[in-house]
Amino acid sequence: MNKSYVYIFVDHNTGKPVYVGKGTRDRDAQHVRNAKNGSTTHLYNWMRKYKERNNIWPKPFRIKDSMSAEEAFSLEKELIAQYGRRDTSTGCLFNHTDGGEGLSGRIPWNKGMSVPIETRVKISEALRGKVNKGRVCSVEHRINMSIAQKRRYERERMNIAA
Repeated sequence: MNKSYVYIFVDHNTGKPVYVGKGTRDRDAQHVRNAKNGSTTHLYNWMRKYKERNNIWPKPFRIKDSMSAEEAFSLEKELIAQYGRRDTSTGCLFNHTDGGEGLSGRIPWNKGMSVPIETRVKISEALRGKVNKGRVCSVEHRINMSIAQKRRYERERMNIAA
């Protein structure tokens, strides 16, 4: 299947690339979401600083689309070797590996394994009596969430009508 692509983030202030990756679906955009949500890696810290300087989030550029996973991994490795990595003092990329290994097709180590009955009993006892498994919100906070939800519903209704 040819669903993979290779993408790159570029610092438009310096013109240098800062990250090269291989992805499927919306993997490239996921980096920006992670940065917005406060994840802390060198890349995500750079993204937040980029946003402060330029008043816009960095956008990934897809170098090549519709590739097989093997082709994409190969191109990713070539580009990382070409630009070099910061952690090895060989270049400008925030990548922490030489590329080509990714998690495509990875199967979790515990897939298909059943949970032992002793573990299920422990979990059941720990949760027993807990009505609200999330955090407890104040009345004021619940009112604010309700108002926000109503506004969201109105916006969606207006967009559909337009």
